[in-house]
Amino acid sequence: GAMKTIPDIDGLGAQSNRSISIYSNLAYTWRRNWNFYSAFRLDASNIVGGPDNRKWGPFWSLGISRNFNLGKGTDGAIAGAGSRMAGTGRGMWTSQVKLRASYGCNGNASNRTTDLQTTYLGLNGYGAVQDGIEVPPDPMLGWEKVKVLNLGVDFGFFRDSIVPRGRLSGSLDLYQRWAVNLLSLDTLAPSTGVPSYMGNSGGITGQGIDVVVRSVNVVAAGGSKKRFSWSSALLVGFNRDWVSRFRYQAKSPASYVTGGFYQVGKPSTAVFSYPWAGLNAGNGDPQGLLGGKTSSNYYALMYDAAAAKVCSGVRQPVVRASLLNTFGLGHWSLSLRLDCRTGYVFRRSSIDYYLLAMNLYRGNRDFADRWQYPGQKTNVPSMPVAPDDNRDVFYANSAALITRADNLRWRDVNLGYEWVPEKGPVKAAMFYIYVNNIAILWKANHYGIDPDAYQYGQMPVSRSYSFGVRLKF
Repeated sequence: GAMKTIPDIDGLGAQSNRSISIYSNLAYTWRRNWNFYSAFRLDASNIVGGPDNRKWGPFWSLGISRNFNLGKGTDGAIAGAGSRMAGTGRGMWTSQVKLRASYGCNGNASNRTTDLQTTYLGLNGYGAVQDGIEVPPDPMLGWEKVKVLNLGVDFGFFRDSIVPRGRLSGSLDLYQRWAVNLLSLDTLAPSTGVPSYMGNSGGITGQGIDVVVRSVNVVAAGGSKKRFSWSSALLVGFNRDWVSRFRYQAKSPASYVTGGFYQVGKPSTAVFSYPWAGLNAGNGDPQGLLGGKTSSNYYALMYDAAAAKVCSGVRQPVVRASLLNTFGLGHWSLSLRLDCRTGYVFRRSSIDYYLLAMNLYRGNRDFADRWQYPGQKTNVPSMPVAPDDNRDVFYANSAALITRADNLRWRDVNLGYEWVPEKGPVKAAMFYIYVNNIAILWKANHYGIDPDAYQYGQMPVSRSYSFGVRLKF
């Protein structure tokens, strides 16, 4: 064996998180078509608040719905004459619509901070032991809460014994969310010795629409082993939000562009950038706006209070859509899904002359498009005489590199085969092959960048393959 020293364990720590929950549900149906439901939950945690009444958080929800049966007719009315859906069901078809509304409140106790004061112990710049306040006490620390108002409608048309849900079905939801008492930075008086703390001082408001439409295009009728079926599902979602409360106000644009700070009235996923004023016509230096005037003072453009910043978009899709088609033929099934995402942006990478001069990275293809002579049409800065890190950081986070991320993608495909043995303990077995991230059919940017993998440059999202079997006993 080899000689080893005894490990130096110079730190001790312990953590104790305790929680308790009490909940109840109540549902009542009146005259078969009216439904009332409610839920109540009482949570408690030892990491929230000093007084006992702050440790408990009451959360609840209320809802009401009303069913409408719109009509019925013979199976010939399911589809027009000559349709493949006509005459496939026996008996009557019905259509049903359900209107619903709900409002409720949920919560969360985060372990990112506590109501007790915590300190740190370490070495200062001279190697001497020192301690200090890491998190100041907050006896009024409370639960983060999210309030949701939802209005929706569920529908099912052309329902029969073959397709109980309906050959055309789906839902429409409109919602509004209020996230309050979120943990965020807040300022303290300078006399406290602690410039900021993490408290319940943040808020986000959001709203959106979700639409789901399902259709049974071809019904697999009869008992033939060669029966064919085809169904589709379309999902569309729209969502936007904005910061309604954030008390800590940073002074410099860099705090928002690279520091991750929020701004009231802007989206919670906002992408902030330095305003772009083009290149200097004489030397190709990048330019920004300082006090409303064109400037190449890069440190001031990033850290001066008179410098500007812009919200260039959001980093999460505002609109998401997905179309799934599923085909069946006998024991075989095939499903294909297309995804579309729009309304968001990303910050693409470009040349960094400082890192290039320090031999710290391999470069970027934008080097070929750099400014080289007066009158050249390009947004790629010239190669400086001496490396300037602030120049490269300003350009890398300027609005010049903000790129649309909208894309249409063939998301996945699944091929399956169901085997039903006549004897044995296995009642059924489903064999499948699944492929994810097949191809990008269209993208808004012209740089060959996959928006889901922009941090890797020109590399696309990796494609994955899987296969397996599901057994039913």
